[in-house]
Amino acid sequence: MNSALSYGLLNILCLLVIGNDFKRRFFQKDRIRYRIVEKGKIKYVFYGLGLILPLVILVSGFVLREDMLTFILTATMSLEMAVIWTIIELGDTLITKDVIGKGWYTRLTAVAFFDIQHYKNRPYLVFKKHKSRKQEMVWLNPDDVEPVRTLLANIHFSVK
Repeated sequence: MNSALSYGLLNILCLLVIGNDFKRRFFQKDRIRYRIVEKGKIKYVFYGLGLILPLVILVSGFVLREDMLTFILTATMSLEMAVIWTIIELGDTLITKDVIGKGWYTRLTAVAFFDIQHYKNRPYLVFKKHKSRKQEMVWLNPDDVEPVRTLLANIHFSVK
């Protein structure tokens, strides 16, 4: 019963993440200011490799099942994790009125600065949170650079 409770709580957490993303993508379309669609074939390789973890959870739930409830919760959680991984790898990055991100969202009020930088001849949108040491990077297509620069300038962030 203890493992069923743990898997149940993980299922609720996964549902909250999926619900938050679906709310931002489908129910609040009027808030979306820009979509950055990543173009590249390598993302499909990483997507396939990342699906190994939900598959391992599904197989381990089948092999190590204690009771039917635990197996159902484990199978549901592995499917939810596959959906979350799909959102993270294949989803587009959204810039809305108050957040930016892809699957995991960052509030614009928590961002210290934005910048558009080039690394290996590829443009990136780089931003850093106020209380974080690391910078987050989002791949940009060359045709996305000017619209993103204009959009961020309109939101009163300094972009170089």
